[in-house]
Amino acid sequence: MKEDKMASVIQIKDMESKVFQALLSFIYTDSLPEMEMNTIEEGKAQETLWLQHLLAAADTYDLQRLKALCEERLCEHIDVSSMTTILTQAEQLNCCGMKGVCFEFSQNYH
Repeated sequence: MKEDKMASVIQIKDMESKVFQALLSFIYTDSLPEMEMNTIEEGKAQETLWLQHLLAAADTYDLQRLKALCEERLCEHIDVSSMTTILTQAEQLNCCGMKGVCFEFSQNYH
């Protein structure tokens, strides 16, 4: 009996549990869940990283609406410290809008 239960377990090794929980939450609610933040100082950097992971998962599982929501939210997080990683991901995942915002930020920053 125990072997039957173990055989039905699916392990997802390519994403953190918080990201997978958010992915499932989106599938059931059709809205982007809020990330729990420990401190305000760490909050923005943590949320940026979480959104990047969630964007990658949305791309992997072809959830276009979630991908668009993550892309939109990530555009609000573009700053000097995050621009290169966000631009790299925009290029990798073909996020044209996010890529454009990164270029615009880069031009305005100089």
